[in-house]
Amino acid sequence: MNKKSSTILIILGILLFFLIGTISSILRTINITEKDAMTINNVGSIRGSSQRLVKLELSQTRSSDLIEEIDEKIMNFEVIAKNPKSPNVELSEAYDYLLSTWADLKAAIYAFRQNPSEENRQTMIEISEKIWNHANATVLETQLYSEYKFDNFRKVLPFLAIDFILIILLILMIKRFVRDELEIAVNYDPLTKIHNRNFYYESLKRETIRAQRYGKPFVLIIFDIDHFKNVNDTYGHDVGDIVLKELSRLCGYNVRKSDILARIGGEEFSVLAPETDITSGIVLAEKFLNIVNSHEFEKVKHITISIGVAQYVAGDSLDDVFKRADIALYKAKNNGRNRVEVEV
Repeated sequence: MNKKSSTILIILGILLFFLIGTISSILRTINITEKDAMTINNVGSIRGSSQRLVKLELSQTRSSDLIEEIDEKIMNFEVIAKNPKSPNVELSEAYDYLLSTWADLKAAIYAFRQNPSEENRQTMIEISEKIWNHANATVLETQLYSEYKFDNFRKVLPFLAIDFILIILLILMIKRFVRDELEIAVNYDPLTKIHNRNFYYESLKRETIRAQRYGKPFVLIIFDIDHFKNVNDTYGHDVGDIVLKELSRLCGYNVRKSDILARIGGEEFSVLAPETDITSGIVLAEKFLNIVNSHEFEKVKHITISIGVAQYVAGDSLDDVFKRADIALYKAKNNGRNRVEVEV
């Protein structure tokens, strides 16, 4: 895994951490707010319905349906207050008090129906006031607590902004990563990691146009490994690949930043040296020859290369200078290999 992939994974991990935390906080707040709303609705309805029931009883209007309705609302409040998944001591105590007081109120109502005395009347009113006061306090407390939790929820908003920034950053990094990977696939040789034939020819085309326009010379060096087939036949293609990679690294250490080293065939390589004359090109080619001769390769120990050198001259096309370098390479092969030849 390369450095860019690791960076993307780290940012993705941070993003997931913030997203999970933020989403959890939002869901928890929504769940609590929904529970608070149900509490306010149920307890507020119990508060109003109990007062309305007492007024009806005082006017000698019996309403068994309203009693059943309040019973149902008390049961609904029990589901909220006694929920084992989200225990709340204060709501549980409020439910216990309302349940007990509601039972007292029903008993007072039945007593008033049998004997509408002033004492029974007062008892019924006093109990209904207790229900009203306690239910009202529960509603107000729940509202205040809900508002407090909502204010705390606002603290999550900066994390939402961080999530947004991280998502944008991740998208940009992925786009750049994909672009870079595509560029590597198009322009670099997968085995040796140096430039490939496609990039080499595009660079040679650009350099030829520049030389034609500004009269700047450049040198083309082509070389390949002598008797490379013997390496593959003797040691196997895996060892042959190791030799190609090792040679690429060795030559890559000895070119200028402006030079372009490329693998243009199986065991054939080329160096495009901008703003370089034939004399400097020969010096660079001899340097390659000596470095390879003195290097001990893994498994194979010793290999040699043959090198052809050509310089761009006014009026040359891309094919002209390449053909001359290729002819020089064949001269080096025909003249005994492990040497530098020049075609002018």
